Amino acid sequence: MGVPLSRILKTMLPSPEQTAMLRASLHQGGMAVEAWKSWESRYGGLRHMLQNQYRTHAVKRLLPLLAANNAKNRIQTDPDLKTILRTAQLREQSRSPVFRRACNSAFEALRNGNTPFLVLKGAALAETEYDEPWLRHCHDCDLFVKRSDFDDARASLLSLGFTQLTDTQTGRGETITFAHPNGLPINLHSRLLRFPEYELDEQSVWIRAQRRSICGVEVLVLSPGDALLHLCVHSTTTYSRQFLCWVCDCWMLLANKQSIDWDQLCLDARNGGVQLPAHITFEYLAKELGVPIPVSAINRLQGYASHVSLSLREAALFGLVAGQQVDIIDMIRNIRSVGEALTLAKWVLVPSPDHLRWKYVTTRPWLLPVYYLLRPLKAIAYRVGYGRNEQPTLATKDDPN
Repeated sequence: MGVPLSRILKTMLPSPEQTAMLRASLHQGGMAVEAWKSWESRYGGLRHMLQNQYRTHAVKRLLPLLAANNAKNRIQTDPDLKTILRTAQLREQSRSPVFRRACNSAFEALRNGNTPFLVLKGAALAETEYDEPWLRHCHDCDLFVKRSDFDDARASLLSLGFTQLTDTQTGRGETITFAHPNGLPINLHSRLLRFPEYELDEQSVWIRAQRRSICGVEVLVLSPGDALLHLCVHSTTTYSRQFLCWVCDCWMLLANKQSIDWDQLCLDARNGGVQLPAHITFEYLAKELGVPIPVSAINRLQGYASHVSLSLREAALFGLVAGQQVDIIDMIRNIRSVGEALTLAKWVLVPSPDHLRWKYVTTRPWLLPVYYLLRPLKAIAYRVGYGRNEQPTLATKDDPN
């Protein structure tokens, strides 16, 4: 049995042109040289990408890594492109100390307040998996804190001059964002994944956490298996996947030959309801980039994903439109079965009320019909107003990550 909605959901993955850039940024030796040549011959390379405002916006965070990979593999580039790449490197090198100081202050504040926390994503991986921290652009710092510890964490950060940017009494109550005096956002998350349908075993995550030195402070980070699963699934639920950093993070994590219990990871994915997005992303990483994910793990996830519930299929579709705006006509074109057509129709017309309550932060049942009416109206408005626009339109930016 095939994976439901797989053709539709794969539209959230990097495009062929973006994949070509990722290969040029990550592959080594002769493969890196070939990747650069292929990218230029098939898509026009970096020059073509920089001519398009949307493409530039989506990949500019990868330029320092691309520059470093070119230098390491002695790839010759035109002088003007070399200047662009070198400028991007210098910019990140100047940002990195500022970022590290802000993180250091936040970590020390929480540690002095005896508040347990896990450092997530870029802030954790920049110093542990990349050759240099500045090769991984970090826009903010994400920390996982138990909901019961939010008040203590808030008090610790406020006492050191951090400013609270969000109010836990409004919004979804799952994230509090603070700003360091230098402006860097520090996000405290009480959930590892945004969507209510996805629920990793957080107790096991805490048990498996590892101690690492990040920004000069000994902290806890996710185990390699938990980090990989978190990176991949999180990318399917937020607009931030357009920046492609999640792909580089996964590459670096496995390129350093981190030990992963693949059987446990697959079970965690199934038990957490994330087998569908995990399979879609793992298959892409292995097939398109050669990331060393065992075929047995991908096949096992495929088996789990083939039997997901309707609510999990709908959650995956919500994740699809959490990124760049998706045209419903394109989604219809990718339907491959009657079951997929019915799932898509239900999702458009009468999606899960639990997800809508989470999405629109409402506890008033009488408001739900309003939100149900808004969905098709928004889709029609997009189709009429922006459907013919050449540049993709980003969805509402409701995720601080």
